[in-house]
Amino acid sequence: EVNAEKLWLAVGWKNLCIFGYKRKLFFAGKEEKAEWQKRLGLLYLREMAEYEKAIGCFEKAAALDKGSRGMLDYERYMAVAYYMLGRREEARRHGQAAFFYFSNSGQGTIADYLEYRPLAPKRLAVIGWMMLCVGREEAAAGYFRAMEEGSHCRVCTHRECFKGRMC
Repeated sequence: EVNAEKLWLAVGWKNLCIFGYKRKLFFAGKEEKAEWQKRLGLLYLREMAEYEKAIGCFEKAAALDKGSRGMLDYERYMAVAYYMLGRREEARRHGQAAFFYFSNSGQGTIADYLEYRPLAPKRLAVIGWMMLCVGREEAAAGYFRAMEEGSHCRVCTHRECFKGRMC
Protein backbone atom coordinates (compact mmCIF):
# COMPACT_ATOMS: atom_id res chain seq x y z
CA GLU A 1 0.00 0.00 0.00
CA VAL A 2 1.49 3.31 -1.06
CA ASN A 3 0.03 6.46 0.38
CA ALA A 4 1.08 10.05 0.89
CA GLU A 5 1.51 9.57 4.63
CA LYS A 6 4.17 6.90 4.13
CA LEU A 7 6.02 9.14 1.70
CA TRP A 8 5.85 12.09 4.08
CA LEU A 9 7.17 9.91 6.88
CA ALA A 10 9.99 8.57 4.70
CA VAL A 11 11.24 12.10 3.97
CA GLY A 12 10.91 13.15 7.61
CA TRP A 13 7.73 15.22 7.43
CA LYS A 14 6.18 13.72 10.56
CA ASN A 15 3.80 16.59 11.27
CA LEU A 16 2.38 16.37 7.77
CA CYS A 17 2.03 12.63 8.23
CA ILE A 18 0.09 13.20 11.48
CA PHE A 19 -2.15 15.69 9.69
CA GLY A 20 -2.80 13.14 6.92
CA TYR A 21 -3.68 10.39 9.39
CA LYS A 22 -5.98 12.69 11.36
CA ARG A 23 -7.65 13.78 8.13
CA LYS A 24 -8.23 10.17 7.08
CA LEU A 25 -9.50 9.41 10.57
CA PHE A 26 -11.97 12.29 10.35
CA PHE A 27 -13.37 11.14 7.01
CA ALA A 28 -13.20 7.40 7.70
CA GLY A 29 -16.32 5.31 7.97
CA LYS A 30 -17.18 3.74 11.30
CA GLU A 31 -15.50 0.43 10.43
CA GLU A 32 -12.25 2.16 9.38
CA LYS A 33 -11.84 4.57 12.29
CA ALA A 34 -10.19 2.01 14.58
CA GLU A 35 -7.61 1.15 11.92
CA TRP A 36 -6.65 4.81 11.35
CA GLN A 37 -6.57 5.44 15.09
CA LYS A 38 -4.18 2.47 15.43
CA ARG A 39 -1.97 3.76 12.60
CA LEU A 40 -1.76 7.16 14.26
CA GLY A 41 -0.87 5.47 17.56
CA LEU A 42 1.87 3.46 15.84
CA LEU A 43 3.29 6.65 14.37
CA TYR A 44 3.48 8.19 17.85
CA LEU A 45 4.87 4.97 19.34
CA ARG A 46 7.46 3.94 16.76
CA GLU A 47 8.50 7.10 14.98
CA MET A 48 8.06 9.89 17.50
CA ALA A 49 8.41 8.25 20.95
CA GLU A 50 5.35 10.17 22.15
CA TYR A 51 4.07 7.35 24.29
CA GLU A 52 1.22 9.18 26.06
CA LYS A 53 -0.27 10.19 22.71
CA ALA A 54 0.18 6.64 21.43
CA ILE A 55 -1.67 5.24 24.45
CA GLY A 56 -4.53 7.66 23.87
CA CYS A 57 -4.82 6.55 20.24
CA PHE A 58 -4.80 2.86 21.16
CA GLU A 59 -7.44 3.41 23.84
CA LYS A 60 -9.66 5.14 21.31
CA ALA A 61 -9.09 2.36 18.78
CA ALA A 62 -9.96 -0.27 21.40
CA ALA A 63 -13.19 1.56 22.22
CA LEU A 64 -14.12 1.48 18.53
CA ASP A 65 -13.11 -2.14 17.83
CA LYS A 66 -13.86 -4.93 20.25
CA GLY A 67 -12.65 -7.80 18.04
CA SER A 68 -10.24 -10.24 19.69
CA ARG A 69 -7.56 -9.75 17.02
CA GLY A 70 -7.74 -5.97 17.21
CA MET A 71 -7.69 -5.99 21.00
CA LEU A 72 -4.52 -8.10 20.96
CA ASP A 73 -2.75 -5.41 18.96
CA TYR A 74 -4.08 -2.51 21.03
CA GLU A 75 -3.16 -4.17 24.32
CA ARG A 76 0.35 -5.12 23.24
CA TYR A 77 1.04 -1.67 21.84
CA MET A 78 -0.24 -0.03 25.04
CA ALA A 79 1.95 -2.41 27.07
CA VAL A 80 5.03 -1.33 25.10
CA ALA A 81 4.17 2.37 25.47
CA TYR A 82 3.68 2.04 29.24
CA TYR A 83 6.90 0.05 29.49
CA MET A 84 8.79 2.79 27.63
CA LEU A 85 7.31 5.35 30.04
CA GLY A 86 8.63 3.31 32.96
CA ARG A 87 5.13 2.53 34.20
CA ARG A 88 5.76 -1.17 34.72
CA GLU A 89 2.51 -2.04 36.52
CA GLU A 90 0.36 -0.68 33.69
CA ALA A 91 2.68 -2.39 31.19
CA ARG A 92 2.21 -5.66 33.06
CA ARG A 93 -1.57 -5.27 33.11
CA HIS A 94 -1.77 -4.58 29.37
CA GLY A 95 0.79 -7.29 28.61
CA GLN A 96 -1.34 -9.82 30.49
CA ALA A 97 -4.40 -8.63 28.58
CA ALA A 98 -2.45 -9.07 25.34
CA PHE A 99 -1.65 -12.67 26.28
CA PHE A 100 -5.33 -13.23 27.08
CA TYR A 101 -6.39 -11.93 23.67
CA PHE A 102 -3.59 -13.90 22.02
CA SER A 103 -4.91 -17.12 23.54
CA ASN A 104 -8.40 -16.29 22.21
CA SER A 105 -7.28 -15.10 18.77
CA GLY A 106 -7.25 -18.48 17.07
CA GLN A 107 -3.50 -18.30 16.36
CA GLY A 108 -2.79 -21.34 18.53
CA THR A 109 0.04 -21.50 20.99
CA ILE A 110 3.09 -19.28 21.00
CA ALA A 111 5.02 -22.12 19.36
CA ASP A 112 2.36 -22.34 16.62
CA TYR A 113 2.57 -18.57 16.09
CA LEU A 114 6.36 -18.70 15.75
CA GLU A 115 6.23 -21.55 13.22
CA TYR A 116 5.48 -19.18 10.33
CA ARG A 117 9.04 -18.72 9.09
CA PRO A 118 8.62 -15.82 6.63
CA LEU A 119 7.80 -13.48 9.53
CA ALA A 120 9.75 -15.22 12.29
CA PRO A 121 11.83 -12.22 13.50
CA LYS A 122 8.80 -9.94 13.67
CA ARG A 123 6.80 -12.56 15.53
CA LEU A 124 9.70 -13.17 17.91
CA ALA A 125 9.70 -9.42 18.61
CA VAL A 126 5.96 -9.43 19.31
CA ILE A 127 6.29 -12.25 21.85
CA GLY A 128 9.53 -10.81 23.25
CA TRP A 129 7.93 -7.45 23.93
CA MET A 130 4.88 -9.08 25.51
CA MET A 131 7.18 -11.12 27.78
CA LEU A 132 9.19 -8.03 28.69
CA CYS A 133 6.07 -6.09 29.58
CA VAL A 134 4.76 -8.80 31.91
CA GLY A 135 8.10 -8.89 33.71
CA ARG A 136 9.67 -11.99 32.18
CA GLU A 137 12.95 -10.33 31.21
CA GLU A 138 14.98 -13.51 30.70
CA ALA A 139 12.35 -15.05 28.42
CA ALA A 140 12.15 -11.77 26.48
CA ALA A 141 15.93 -11.69 26.08
CA GLY A 142 15.77 -15.20 24.63
CA TYR A 143 13.22 -14.14 22.03
CA PHE A 144 15.24 -11.06 21.11
CA ARG A 145 18.43 -13.16 20.78
CA ALA A 146 16.56 -15.57 18.51
CA MET A 147 15.61 -12.59 16.33
CA GLU A 148 19.24 -11.69 15.80
CA GLU A 149 20.34 -15.27 15.17
CA GLY A 150 17.60 -16.17 12.71
CA SER A 151 17.06 -15.20 9.12
CA HIS A 152 15.38 -11.97 8.09
CA CYS A 153 11.66 -11.69 7.47
CA ARG A 154 10.86 -12.27 3.81
CA VAL A 155 9.38 -8.74 3.57
CA CYS A 156 12.07 -7.01 5.67
CA THR A 157 13.85 -4.04 4.12
CA HIS A 158 16.28 -3.59 7.01
CA ARG A 159 19.78 -4.99 7.09
CA GLU A 160 19.20 -6.21 10.62
CA CYS A 161 15.56 -6.91 11.35
CA PHE A 162 16.10 -6.40 15.06
CA LYS A 163 16.83 -2.73 14.34
CA GLY A 164 13.82 -2.47 12.02
CA ARG A 165 10.49 -2.78 13.78
CA MET A 166 10.69 -3.93 17.34
CA CYS A 167 7.03 -4.10 18.29
